[in-house]
Amino acid sequence: MSEPSVIPSAFLLNITMILAFTKLGGMLSKRLGMPSVLGQVMTGIILGPTILGWLKPDLFLDEVGQIGVILLMFLAGLDTEMEQMSKLGKRSLLVAAGGVLLPFILGIILVFFWRHNLQEAIFVGTILTATSVSITVQVLMEMGKLKTAEGNTILAAAIIDDILGILLLSVVVGMNSQLQILPLLGRITLFFVIVLIFGGYLFPFLIKLSRKYSIKEGRVTLAIACCLLFAWLAEQMGVATIIGAYLMGIFVGKTRIKKLVTERIEVIAYTFFVPIFFVGIGAIANLRQINLSILLFLFILVLVAIASKLIGSMIGALLGGFGLKSSLIIGSGMIARGEVLLIITSLGLRKGIIGSELFSGAVLLVLVSTLLTPVLLTVCFKETKPVEKLAQTNY
Repeated sequence: MSEPSVIPSAFLLNITMILAFTKLGGMLSKRLGMPSVLGQVMTGIILGPTILGWLKPDLFLDEVGQIGVILLMFLAGLDTEMEQMSKLGKRSLLVAAGGVLLPFILGIILVFFWRHNLQEAIFVGTILTATSVSITVQVLMEMGKLKTAEGNTILAAAIIDDILGILLLSVVVGMNSQLQILPLLGRITLFFVIVLIFGGYLFPFLIKLSRKYSIKEGRVTLAIACCLLFAWLAEQMGVATIIGAYLMGIFVGKTRIKKLVTERIEVIAYTFFVPIFFVGIGAIANLRQINLSILLFLFILVLVAIASKLIGSMIGALLGGFGLKSSLIIGSGMIARGEVLLIITSLGLRKGIIGSELFSGAVLLVLVSTLLTPVLLTVCFKETKPVEKLAQTNY
């Protein structure tokens, strides 16, 4: 029998290093008055190829990190109050529209002015529309602000952002292919129909059925299985995996097992999967590879990406009736980019639409926005009076 390609002891040591250092980084961050997620991402940067080179992105970090962000968004769904979310539907749409249009337009103008390539410019504009709320969700959860009007608006707007970004991507990629927009819209619509039927009718029936059998943690296992299933289904239907997990979390949160599932999954997620996801964000980039000759352009690109998302989302929030400080909180929560942007950017790199320089710029944007989001949210909430809070659910 041939020897395994991976030495088990080295694999275990790698996990130990990730978990120990991310928790240490989180504790140091908390001591400085910042959310622990900031320290976890910085840990990835320090351990990764940018500084020490002890940790290199691999299949383990990618796949386990994916489970981490899926569970994180599932918990966000469990913690979402749909009554409040429905009240914020119009507001969320305005926030999403502002957060998509302004980055898209300014991204096209900047890249075309600098590089004189229209297709590349349109693709970069599409990249800048992406929003990743995994960082924001973690920060809001730590601060106890997820169940606020601002927190719910950010979550709802991010879902709309994701759909709009996917539609824009289909148009851009379809410039040189036979990709059809109508079939994509049909798949997305079908996905939401399936989720509504399963979450609203079939899942409650399965919960009632499981109560007849005394299988240890059977209901929690069922909830996790459904979460992962709909994360997979979302991707197959043209929607990001995190959207499927988030929606499934909402439906599980409407059942009697909400408290049980939340308690169990928080232990699983925060002790193993979520820290690996956040350290992976820092480790995925090797900032040493950024050429000094393009550094000015990348700096301006990152600045435009952050400012346009912040201002565009703020404008939408103001038009939706939020005050200036609440709009600033919402804008700050929308600037983070993460896995969706990296997926879109890697697609453009593989298809030859963009070069390695712009890919490096996208990674830099993920890092900067990831580090900036917790700082801005912490400062904004400290400077504001208590925001509108949802009525607490009694269990």
